[in-house]
Amino acid sequence: MQSKKILALGDFQCGHLGGLTPPAWHISQEREEEEGLTGWRNVQEVTWKRFKRIACKKEYDGLIVNGDAIDGHNFATAGRGLICSDIKGQTDMATHIIKQIHLKDNAEIAMTFGTPYHTGKLHRHEQDIADRVGASIQPAQTIKIYDHIIRARHKIGRSGTPVGGDIMLRKKMLEELQWEHDHSIPPADIYIFSHAHYFRHIEDAKWHAIILPALQTWTEFGSTQCNGVIHWGIVELTMWENGDVFVQKDLMELGNVTLNKPLEW
Repeated sequence: MQSKKILALGDFQCGHLGGLTPPAWHISQEREEEEGLTGWRNVQEVTWKRFKRIACKKEYDGLIVNGDAIDGHNFATAGRGLICSDIKGQTDMATHIIKQIHLKDNAEIAMTFGTPYHTGKLHRHEQDIADRVGASIQPAQTIKIYDHIIRARHKIGRSGTPVGGDIMLRKKMLEELQWEHDHSIPPADIYIFSHAHYFRHIEDAKWHAIILPALQTWTEFGSTQCNGVIHWGIVELTMWENGDVFVQKDLMELGNVTLNKPLEW
């Protein structure tokens, strides 16, 4: 029976210290020492090696890059979290990452635009990445594979309570049903979101809804102002022509890349 394997990624946040960073841009030991950034080079090395192992060893029939491929100017912390503030450099990183993934000769790449805060308000910098890798890019993508419909969009919220993790996905599904009722736009079978930086997957009788894990680790903004767990990793979809779908996550425990050791008094 025929099947297709799709890789789904999001939130590279290239340019940020904790974003997915190819080796050519890893922070130098000298900068670590001079700017008090001890530990960040290890974070970048560990995450890059893990990414290469889990996302760049297979051949895929399709790739979804679901927004926030770059970090932008990092206004919230006055750029303190950036390893590279130059947007051209950030888009070079993201382009390099996408080109590391092994795609079959007839494979397609679909991208979605991330948040304007990261990816540009006056210019959509992710368009430059899409042009360089030959991808289709839209605010939201609808993709048909066999008889499955995938709908991907970058942004989704997350619940403020740890017992409400699925509520945002359920809400989106109900909204899609209303679009069908009011405008005859059919709902999807598989929904893919990013932005929340944590993994969720809910499955009902005929549909899947997924929030992708991020490929960014730590941020000053997240550490000081946000609550809730984050996840780092990728998601693979295997889709068969008979309608079966298998969703497989590959996550890394962030205890492997902690930065701040406990104080011993």
